[in-house]
Amino acid sequence: MKAFVRIAIGLSGVLFVGCSDQPGGGAGSGGSPGSGGAPGTGGALGSGGAPGTGGVLGTGGTPGSGGAPGTGGAPGSGGSAPDAAPVTDGPPASSDVPQGACTAAGTLTPGNRTVMITHAGAMRSFNLHVPPQYDGKMRMAIVVDMHGLGLTAASQAGASNWNRKADAVGFVMMYPQGLGNSWNGGPCCGPSQMTNVDDVGFLKAAVMRTAQDGCIDLKRVYASGLSNGGVMSHYLGCVAADFFAAVAPVSGGNRVMPCTPARPITVVNFRGRQDDLVPYNGGMPRMMLWPSAMADFEKWSTASGCTGTPAMTHNNVCITRTQCAGGVEVTLCSPNGGHIPYGAAAQEMAAIPDVAWEAFARHSLP
Repeated sequence: MKAFVRIAIGLSGVLFVGCSDQPGGGAGSGGSPGSGGAPGTGGALGSGGAPGTGGVLGTGGTPGSGGAPGTGGAPGSGGSAPDAAPVTDGPPASSDVPQGACTAAGTLTPGNRTVMITHAGAMRSFNLHVPPQYDGKMRMAIVVDMHGLGLTAASQAGASNWNRKADAVGFVMMYPQGLGNSWNGGPCCGPSQMTNVDDVGFLKAAVMRTAQDGCIDLKRVYASGLSNGGVMSHYLGCVAADFFAAVAPVSGGNRVMPCTPARPITVVNFRGRQDDLVPYNGGMPRMMLWPSAMADFEKWSTASGCTGTPAMTHNNVCITRTQCAGGVEVTLCSPNGGHIPYGAAAQEMAAIPDVAWEAFARHSLP
């Protein structure tokens, strides 16, 4: 089955229209991501294996026959049924609220749940993972982790291994579900971009709903994501830096032109050196023109007013500039992996949740 997808204007100014086969059907042959095993070599996530290194982003299509997990279950194992009463659209999302200790008990409890809300006339969902130490009294940070094109909220929870870090440190994880299994990250991608879905508004509304239900620190809201979700992370950094304190895109290039964040913002960008869908050195596979990893590093450095020579960090997997406006930092991590680099990064002692959270923990909204 082929899917046609309209792609926005590329860096060269040419409007591309392309089609692609659905991502590969089987799981990769390697170990699970984040656990030290190297990623496999196959396509999109299957139902019983670890993710491969290719086949997530593309320019269209749906997951292979193995099938990523559905959107109804909560992230990880033991998912619960969706919350019974979805909320409708409310006032504009805002982080400008008091940040003292929480006094109301709320409904948020440790464990996994799926929440339904109505946004812009559509029923939307997101999965939450609340760590065991959550007590409803001390405000916790929240990390929003977005799936790739054609994949799901549940598959992203299994691939990225952020839940392990959340349980170890104590913050809430959110795995939102994109309409048509896609995200409107400005210039990219899939059905959501074609129909101009307000995903920025949805993600803000999802965070604000969670803050209504529990004790969330709205000065410490962060975003990450894989592939199309990585593109969405870049987009949030460019257009919603007043809401998201920092972003950590994975395997997605920053094609937002111009990218003019409302303030300097910390960015931790992960690009696999062996990625053949979003090439590390830039290029145009599947009719999509991508900037190189270094071009994105310099773009974010300029946007955040960074100066000086970058320093090697994290076993020389990453380079970082810390002399930036507002005390932020800009990092590029280059594991020797493919399009799904979680396992490769962990093998090189630079696991994506570990490196990203290390930076996140140092930065909150002013």
